[in-house]
Formats: sequence, C-alpha cells, structure tokens
Amino acid sequence: MKKRWAILAIVIIALSSVAALAYLGYINIKWLIGANHAPTITLISPNHGETVTNNFVNFTWQSADADGDTLYHHLMIDIVSSMNSPLLEGYDTGQQTYYNYTNISDGIYWWKVEVSDLKDYTVSETRKVIVKTNASNNFPELINASVFPNEGTLETEFRYYVTYRDADNDTPDYVKIIINGNTYDMVKDVGSDYIDGVRYTFSISGLPVGNNSFIIYASDGQAVVSTDVIYAPMVYSEEVTNHPPEIELISPKNGKAINSKYVTFLFNVTDIDNNLLKTELYLYKDSPHASGSIYSINSGDTLTLSSGTYYWKIVAYDTYSINESDLWYFTVNIFEKQNKITILPDNTVAYPGEHFTGTIVITNEGETDTYEVYWYAYLKDSSGNIISQDAGSLAISTTVEVRYSLDVPPKTSHGNYTIDVYTFDSITNSTMLGHASIEVTVQSGGGARINYQMLLPISLIVLMFVSSIIFRIFPLFLASFGTSLSLPVLWGASPVLVILSVIILFDLYCIYYKKYEGYKPLMIVTLLASVILYFYILFTTFI
Repeated sequence: MKKRWAILAIVIIALSSVAALAYLGYINIKWLIGANHAPTITLISPNHGETVTNNFVNFTWQSADADGDTLYHHLMIDIVSSMNSPLLEGYDTGQQTYYNYTNISDGIYWWKVEVSDLKDYTVSETRKVIVKTNASNNFPELINASVFPNEGTLETEFRYYVTYRDADNDTPDYVKIIINGNTYDMVKDVGSDYIDGVRYTFSISGLPVGNNSFIIYASDGQAVVSTDVIYAPMVYSEEVTNHPPEIELISPKNGKAINSKYVTFLFNVTDIDNNLLKTELYLYKDSPHASGSIYSINSGDTLTLSSGTYYWKIVAYDTYSINESDLWYFTVNIFEKQNKITILPDNTVAYPGEHFTGTIVITNEGETDTYEVYWYAYLKDSSGNIISQDAGSLAISTTVEVRYSLDVPPKTSHGNYTIDVYTFDSITNSTMLGHASIEVTVQSGGGARINYQMLLPISLIVLMFVSSIIFRIFPLFLASFGTSLSLPVLWGASPVLVILSVIILFDLYCIYYKKYEGYKPLMIVTLLASVILYFYILFTTFI
C-alpha cells in the first residue's frame, strides 16, 4: 500500500514539474503531446473586385488541416478594408465552406474567412466584391480624403476632409469617419451640388502618440462606399512651440460694391515660425450660412463672379495649426452686357497733319457670354467738339483688341485734347456698355512745320529736278571722252533700277502708314539715298 502511495506521489510531482516548466516556457507542451498544424484556407468566390448584379452573393472557400481536425469557419463582411466599421457583420458557418448572403444592399464590400481547429486559427486574404443590382443608380464617390496637418502633438487639432460626389445628385444618408477604430459623423462644410462635389470635415485633438489611421465611408441611401485606409497623422509626444498664422484682409473691403465680374482678393498672411503651408478662400453667396466654395488662393488672385452678395474669409494653415480671418462681405453689380475699356496709345503727342494711333482693349465684364459690340473713338477739343473719329464693330466673349487711328487736321490749333472711346450694344447707340478716355497733346512746330507726309513728296520733286540738271550734264561730260551706251549696259542697269524702286516704295509705305516706327530715321536715309542713286543711274545710263 505504501508502495502505491509512493508511486502516485512521484507521478504527481513529475506532472507538477512539467506543468511548472511549461508555464515558465522551458518545455513545449506540444512536444510532449504531439505538435498541432494550423489549418489552411483558400478563398474561391467571388473573385477580388468582381461585380455581382444579383441581390445575393454566394461566398465559397476551401480549408484543410494536416492533422485531420474538424474545422470551424467564421465569415466577416464589412464596408471598409480594415474590417472595423460599425457595419461589420460576422457569420459562423460551422463546418460549411460557403455562405449564401441574401438581400444584400448595393455597395462595395470587403470579406475574409477565419478557420479554426479549436487549437489554432488562420485568417484568409481580404477580397473586395461590388454589389450593383440597381443599374440606374451611380455609386457615390469619396475623393480627396486627407487630414491636416499631417503631423503634430497631443494638443494639435487635426481636421479631416473628404469630398462627397454623386452623379445622380443624391444627398448622402451619412458620411462617417473611423479614426483608430472609433467612428464619428463628418459635417457638411462647403458646396451644395453633389454632382460637382460637397466637402465634409471633422476636427479632433488629443490623438494618441504614434502613426494614426483613418477611413471614411458614406451612403447615398442605395449604395455604400468607402475610402482606403489612410495612415496619418503622425503625433509626437514632445511639446512644439508654434504660433498660428495671422491674417489681415485687405480687399474687397467689407461692404464694398463692385461693378465688375472680375474680383481680385488681397490679403496678408504672416507666420513668425516660418512654417506656413497654404491659404484657402472660403466664399459664400447670398448668406454666410449658405453652402460655399473653397479655393486654394494667393493674394492677388482674381475670380469671375456673377451678380450677388458674397461673404468671404481666408483660412491659413501652418505645420501644426489652422487659423481663420474675420468674415467680410461685398456685392457684385453687373449688367448682362458690360465692358471695360483700356486705351493703349502709340503716341500722345502729334502735330497737325499727323495721326493719333493705338490699341483699344475691350474686356467683357457682363454676364452674357458672347455678344456684338460697336465701338467709337473720338478726338475732342477742350469744348467737347469732335475733331476726328474712328469706329467699328466686333463680337466679344472675353477680351479683344482693335486698332484706332485719329487724324489731326493740318489747321488744328496746338493744345490739349481728349481721346474718348465708347462701346454700345447696337449701331443706334441705344445702350452704352463702356467708356474710357486719355489726354493727348497737339503741338505747334514754332512756325511753318513740314511733317513727314509733306516732306517726302517735296523732297522727291526737288531731287528729280536737281538730278535732271546734274545727271543731264554728266553724260555730256562722259561723251567728250568717247563714252557711249551699249545694249549690255542697258540690260545691266534695269535690275538695279527695279530693286531701287522696290526699296523706295517700301520706305514710302512704312513711313505713310507708321510701320516700324523705331526704324523711321533709317528708312528716311535709305529712301533719300535710293532716290539719288535711282536718278543717277537713270540719267547716266539712258540719257
């Protein structure tokens, strides 16, 4: 009897020692009882990215166990790839390697299967399946998902963004964000047309130290979609001394009325830490509570706006913080047809007998895209009397340029004059669309002044007369030495005369029509030299 108790005591001590050593990690229990092999699993259908048009999905897979153990399966389906949304569904299928999901809603889903032999378990890959039973409905889209800033500290406020877009202009049932496994509702920020896209935001601070993650999902009431998992922001534990950027609004002034559809925004943003990243313009029409628009903008940028009242503010971002300016408003008052006129003169000083020339720049500042414009340019004296005029018509959509030329009559008195340019919507001048003017001066020559147009014909006549006298005598002088003309001489001279004629005509054309004004002295010298040479060759060769 004592022997039996001794054997039992030895067995109990041995088992206790093995258990203690196993607990301490010195002995692998599997080595004692035989190693277990984890089961394997392979997904069969649907394929990754496959589109299913039925209202049911048959999920199938294969599993195996090298030890011949009975296997149990758990199917997981979610709308996000991280499989951690509140809509996560799980189904225990027991020993069955399939699951028929009926009455599934349209959307983009992710699925995987976990298999267990009650000792070990294995998780399959994650696949995506698209369910689209309603062919007429377009899935909503979630684009430009981001967080700002991308890094910060425990005290940094992080703002998350996403643009919800729906080709059917369906309002979302919800737009939600999952941050590190926690779900929050995002709020509508700016925009009202879901076809173009409406931005949603969510702000939070106190995120844990390390690299955080988020994913966004939404539904239009018929289909559910999500973004990929985004690993951001990075949060650091140490404190960072940072000053939010400071913003000063300059223009349009608060309450200003603007009679143009082109509005230029001016502002100053300063950041003493020198880590400014970007600035955005928030623009709301008719009400500061209306759905607005957001523009990435720099001071001095111009937007094209329609008539109405606008509220605007600037939001500035640096590496660790965000700041907003005050909210100002302005009004835009424009007509259906409206022009801005700019006069770019070639000259603002002229003499009697010359011209005032230049370019008229006409810019469409009306709400009508394209229409006909009739323009008139007048040279007026100090009493408003019209001295000369130019006119024309053209179609305008954005900006066009047109040349003008106003004659200064020969007997015009010297003094100050005005060039006035007008545009009208019809040839009867029923409605004026725009007006601009510049001051010009008509100068006196201090006695009888001969301008270029008068000088050239007189010079040609004088040169012809002088050449007729000089070059008529010169052939007689040559004849006294027995020189005579021959046919080769005649043929040789003709091409030279043709070339000189072309040069003379070209110079006259440029001077009369004010072409290449910068080369006018050179053209005058070339003209006079060509005329002299022309008559020299003419009289010495043919007379």
